[in-house]
Amino acid sequence: MDVTSGPDLGDPYSAPPKKRPFLEEVGRTPDHLKIGFLSRIPETWNEKTDLHPDCKNAVKDAAQLCQSLGHIVEEIDPEQLGSSQIVQAFGIVWCCLVGHIITYWEKELGKNIKKDELEFMNWDDYQHGLENITGADLLVAQEEIQRFSRKIARWHNDGGYDLLLSPTMRIPPSKLGAFEATSEAPQKWLDLTRSFISFTRIQNLTGQPAMSVPLLWNENSIPIGVQFAGRFGDEATLFRLAGQLEQTRPWSNKKPPIHCDNEP
Repeated sequence: MDVTSGPDLGDPYSAPPKKRPFLEEVGRTPDHLKIGFLSRIPETWNEKTDLHPDCKNAVKDAAQLCQSLGHIVEEIDPEQLGSSQIVQAFGIVWCCLVGHIITYWEKELGKNIKKDELEFMNWDDYQHGLENITGADLLVAQEEIQRFSRKIARWHNDGGYDLLLSPTMRIPPSKLGAFEATSEAPQKWLDLTRSFISFTRIQNLTGQPAMSVPLLWNENSIPIGVQFAGRFGDEATLFRLAGQLEQTRPWSNKKPPIHCDNEP
């Protein structure tokens, strides 16, 4: 990150400059931080299901651990971060992104890409964008995302929160092969994807730095990640906290088992 960070000439946007190399942040003791945490999903995110018990346990465990290290930790009302339009806006931008990538490769390859050359989900998103999304829709979605980003920034600033703590995913990690779509369950990948991105989606939209930390391991010896998201441009706080957490509860010597869906 030290090598690749910082703006290039002509970049339309850039993050705030860092105070020192990121490598020097590793091992530094973090300040006493104020951390807000989520233990449930905002209703306005329109998610179909709630958090898996393992994910709830992981985020509450992480909150208690941070509190024991001297940080101020508060559970927050999820609706402070809610937005009835953000999930739809994310979907519009995603479909347009898929279309952009496919169009790029068609020009590079000098041919039209056919349905049987793509995974089902990519072709489906591509066709949905062509048939249902206009340029005006994309601009409206981008405006909604910018509005949401300002809302999150104000939440950090007005509440004095250094970090937002949440589950990384809505469910525990899935077995290898779980995303493979079949004729019997063509939308299987979509439901699973939604479970993976419920919380990481925020940072993808706002550009905030975030990290997933495997502090809690469930009864099957599977790491259940929790996500810490920092203020815009504040990677330094994440590096410091990560070092403190790893020293307090090491995980580098722990290895989860590997399973596949096609195992007997």
